[in-house]
Amino acid sequence: MELIEQTARFRAPKFVSAYMEVLKLHLREIGRSDLISNEMDVGLALEFGVSTQTLVSLIELGLSRMAAVELHEKIALDDLDRDQARKWIEDHNERFEGMDLPAVIVNEIRRKVLSIHSEDTQTTGTNSQ
Repeated sequence: MELIEQTARFRAPKFVSAYMEVLKLHLREIGRSDLISNEMDVGLALEFGVSTQTLVSLIELGLSRMAAVELHEKIALDDLDRDQARKWIEDHNERFEGMDLPAVIVNEIRRKVLSIHSEDTQTTGTNSQ
């Protein structure tokens, strides 16, 4: 398992990133810069074990891979950058309980992205009843 981990998380991203840099250089040299896509860092995606820009952005915001995957299913958009992902979370914060997300993941999202601690949301919930 250690070999797989080392390859998937470190060696493959390093070599894929190097390949992508050589490919970009070649495309610029032959005048085909239009074929260069800067949408997603493949090496970073391999390292995080994710396949969309939105997942990368959610992990960059501090979410665990598991929380990012669960939330990504609800977001249903693959191309959000970090600011757009944070905005989506802020806009949908009040609706998380109705989204069928596990409470532990809702707490992680609020704690890590919105800086809201579970005691704060429990206190707010009790005060509003």
